[in-house]
Amino acid sequence: MSRDSDAKKERQRERKHAQQRVRTLRNLTIGAAVSGAIAAVLILGVVAGSGGDNSGDGPSPAGSAAVADFRIKTPSWSGGEEFVLSQQRGKPVAVYAVASWCFTCIPEAQAWGKIQRELGDKISVLIVSVDPGESENSFKQFKEISDGPDRYWAIDSDGSLVQALDIFTLDTTVLLDADGREVYRDGVPTSEGKLREKLASLIDTPVPTRSREGS
Repeated sequence: MSRDSDAKKERQRERKHAQQRVRTLRNLTIGAAVSGAIAAVLILGVVAGSGGDNSGDGPSPAGSAAVADFRIKTPSWSGGEEFVLSQQRGKPVAVYAVASWCFTCIPEAQAWGKIQRELGDKISVLIVSVDPGESENSFKQFKEISDGPDRYWAIDSDGSLVQALDIFTLDTTVLLDADGREVYRDGVPTSEGKLREKLASLIDTPVPTRSREGS
């Protein structure tokens, strides 16, 4: 009984730590948005129109082991079912960390919507709010504004996904291969062109390159 009690306390401590980490992230991001709104709008415009490189991103170590399995429930408007990582084996999985108030997250959410609709069931895209206080209604509004993927969406209300994938910032993209191994991670807004480039080596069907308007 004491071992079970100790294990339970440890899980509770880990969950509390994950929740505190996300709350700190939210407070820092809100503060930056208030003090630098004009700069943020300019950044949004650059990201939306850029197909270039992102500093600070990079591939994960080659030969890495499969990430720990996790499950998270989707909102009622996204099916209300559980997204279970181990049930996605056989195709790449993209996890994108956002919050409904993160307007710099919109361009990449839009990009994932386009990609998912083109590739269909050849890929699983999970857009997850890492704000534990997120409401389903606010998150649905974010989906509608960003025209993101039709499914899957989820709210990490207890911080378990943040902990499982070691997510520390909004705009984090984690890309897993068909065996559940992490092959790419970044922590900045990522262009649609780069997302397609990273997916190209993971999917047998060619991933269409992004067309540029007016080119």
